[in-house]
Amino acid sequence: MKLEKRLNGIVSLAVLLSAIGLIIFMFVQSAMGIVNFVMGFIALFSADILNQPGGSGDAAGVHTQVTQWLQAVATVVILVKAYKVLMSYVKTHHLSIRYLLEINFTATSLELLFNEASYNLEMKIIFLVLGISSLLIYLIFQKQLLEAEEHQIPSVSD
Repeated sequence: MKLEKRLNGIVSLAVLLSAIGLIIFMFVQSAMGIVNFVMGFIALFSADILNQPGGSGDAAGVHTQVTQWLQAVATVVILVKAYKVLMSYVKTHHLSIRYLLEINFTATSLELLFNEASYNLEMKIIFLVLGISSLLIYLIFQKQLLEAEEHQIPSVSD
């Protein structure tokens, strides 16, 4: 029993360190997304002021900047959900199926929205099936998932 508590402590420490690394990465990712967004618009508007192609009237340039910013925001949303999974594990020593399902349908949807050109038709279908099936499981079993989280078995270290 003592060895089990030590091993659980080591695993919890590793998860906690991963969560801290994830938080740092989220802040860096958010900051870089904001900086890239602002710098992109500055470049677009400065090109317009200098009467160069690619100015603010360039719809493709604006679309690219907005898409990159939305992709950075979406990445942070997924990272926040991953953080919730890690914190749930630290508290209960169980993985939250609800959070994993949320990550699955969010990540697959965002991947199809922002990177669909990177995948062939078969991969797009796989993403679509995974996303829709996890969303349906989440919606059908939402009440049970919430009840299961409320009645988690206490961790060994408690």
